[in-house]
Amino acid sequence: MSIRKHIKNHALNKFFYQECIENYIVHLCPAIASDNVGDAIIADAVSRELEELFPSAQIGVLPCKTPIHEPVLFRYNCAKFRFLGGTNILRGQKPRRTWVVNYSDIWKYRPAILMGAGWGKYQKKISFSSRFFYKNLLDRHLLHSVRDNYTREQLLRCGISNVLYTACPTTWKLTEDFCRQIPLEQKSSVVITLTDYAKNPQRDRFLLETCAQHYKTLFFFPQSHADLPYFYDIVPESVAGKVQVIAPTLAAYDRLLDQEQPDFVGTRLHGGIRAMQHRCRALVIGIDNRAKEMGKDISLPFIPQETMASDLLKILKNGWTVQLKIPQSNIDQWKNQFR
Repeated sequence: MSIRKHIKNHALNKFFYQECIENYIVHLCPAIASDNVGDAIIADAVSRELEELFPSAQIGVLPCKTPIHEPVLFRYNCAKFRFLGGTNILRGQKPRRTWVVNYSDIWKYRPAILMGAGWGKYQKKISFSSRFFYKNLLDRHLLHSVRDNYTREQLLRCGISNVLYTACPTTWKLTEDFCRQIPLEQKSSVVITLTDYAKNPQRDRFLLETCAQHYKTLFFFPQSHADLPYFYDIVPESVAGKVQVIAPTLAAYDRLLDQEQPDFVGTRLHGGIRAMQHRCRALVIGIDNRAKEMGKDISLPFIPQETMASDLLKILKNGWTVQLKIPQSNIDQWKNQFR
């Protein structure tokens, strides 16, 4: 029987596609249809962890930011497990804008498992539609993994209690032993990032000027293509000639980190985490709830944007260390349910 006929024959059955393929799992990937290299950094970490967790399985990669249409939905439902990996995808309002599933199609989807997912922003209210959305799309029996304790609290408010705080999969390899390999001394070069969707020219000019005063060589990494025109709009003339712009690709960024081993100072969270993965010191300017919550939970080196004017000068002068506190026991507990 063809896939199309199989789907048609089961279209009225809420519990169709019950037969799973034992050695096939699905990764719902945030990097598909994304222009943010940060999503590729997340996807890279999630893929690596899934390959280690399921060494003999085939891992299908499907989108979460665009609709899954039939017959691709058949592949999604036939997987033994479906993982929504990382990213800032959960919301208290209008959840399907980030995880694109039509309300009318929810019944067609077998439940997914969160893997280091995070709540998008601080929100006091959670809509009925969000509660309905997550209670019907998330697995009710297996443990979910979330990025921070704030996300866990929000899911508890949705009535979803099978949740563990594990931090983001991009940080799972940044153990205490690994962080000891990150140098303590200031480097001669620094890579800087800005964020196009959180523009603050005064803050970002100060960031560029301060780094120019403390480092001999400056690099700018546009993590999203829209970061570059914003950088050209606000960069001070005194700094512009000192900054080398690198290509907005993960490969180019990785080469820079490997060859230069620069410090990282910027507003892009996963640009900073990628730097730490390459044993570079990173200092994140917190512009949203992600860096703040990860600062509380895993001791991510960050400065709230509200106090950056005073804190940045002090930290660059006195230095900082990278010593993350990864919740390894929670990560192991989440992984062990699949073993």
